[in-house]
This record gives sequence, C-alpha cells and structure tokens, in this order.
Amino acid sequence: MRSVEDADGLETLPLFALNTVLFPGTWLPLRVFEPRYRQMVADCLDGDRSFGVALIKYGDEVGGPATPFGTGTVARIQEVAQDRGNFHLLVRGERRFEVAALVDGGLYPKARVRVLPPPRASAADERDAREMRLLHELYVKALHRAARTLNQRWPPELLAPIPEGDALVVANWVAWMLPTDNTEKQRLLECATVGEMLAGARGVLQADLERWEAVLRRPAPG
Repeated sequence: MRSVEDADGLETLPLFALNTVLFPGTWLPLRVFEPRYRQMVADCLDGDRSFGVALIKYGDEVGGPATPFGTGTVARIQEVAQDRGNFHLLVRGERRFEVAALVDGGLYPKARVRVLPPPRASAADERDAREMRLLHELYVKALHRAARTLNQRWPPELLAPIPEGDALVVANWVAWMLPTDNTEKQRLLECATVGEMLAGARGVLQADLERWEAVLRRPAPG
C-alpha cells in the first residue's frame, strides 16, 4: 500500500525487483510465490492495489536481495487469482518513478520514490509515431510469415497491435514489445523525451525487420 506524498514530494512504495522492464500503459502477468511478495500483494490489495516494478541491476529475482535500477514504473493490479496461496496477477503500468532511497527492514522491499512526469513530446513526435505504427505493422507481418514458413513461435506481445493513442502511447508500447535485452529497454524507459524513445525503438525494430526479411528471402532447403 503506497503512502501519501510527503513534503519532499516522496512516497513510500512497495517494490518488486524483476528481470523485466514495465512501461506505462503496458501489461505484465506475474506469478507471486515467495512469502515476502505474497505479503506485499496482500497488503496492496487492502490498499490502492499498486506497487513499484524495477529492473534488477544487481542480485537475483528469487530468494535473495536485489538492487534495482533507479527508474521504474508504478504497477496497478487489474486482475488477481489465488492458487494454493500463490497469487497470479495481471498488472498495468502507470507512471514512472525515480528511486530516492531503498527502505531498510520490513517484510518485503520498499523504496522512497518520486513520481516522474511523462517524457516531453513535440509536434514532430506525432508524425514519427505514425511512421512507427507503419513500421510495426510491417514487422508483425514479417513475424506472421516467419510463423507460417519457418514454424516460428512468438510471445504474444510481439504480435499485439499498438493501442489507439498519442505518440507517447506508441513509444511506450513499442519499447515494451521490442526484441532486445532489458538494459536497452531500461535506457528507453529513462528517456527524457518521446522523440528519444521513438528514435531508439525505431533503430532496434528496423534492424530486426531487416534481419527477418533476409531470412525469409533465403531459398528453402533442399
């Protein structure tokens, strides 16, 4: 359960350090089985149903302590089910936050955080976002072709259409689904402008599209 913002503009937020990056407006399924995090979820459900998600910088996702990156995303529980004491959650990213300090002690990790404003947007970003939607459509078509001809299987987020919305919606959604490592996604989450996010995501998406197009052009064996 998140506390009220204090005079310094900080809030105390339960913190789930994971090997994944959550972006505002995107979705994340979670299976929660560690006792400390089950207690965290129970407390969140008694409150405003929100906690922080941050990518692990050092440490392990299960068992021991983990040091997160300094920027994460507030996650709000949308759906919840229980099975033998474990929680199955579907959470949605809301706002980015900056970790001011980790809170010592307690049953589960917490942090003092400052909620960050959305990345700055310009008029040019809307044009770039429209181009990104077209590039994403070409990419998804290439993946469908690979699925048919090469028997490839893809995680659902790679094939999901971009929701309706402005350039920031596009930037967050494409950054979330990118076929790249988490450190690159973390860099996109930390971008100060929508233009930076779109430019970084475009480079990754274009390169992977070209890679799959080259694969699909190769003659079939035999």
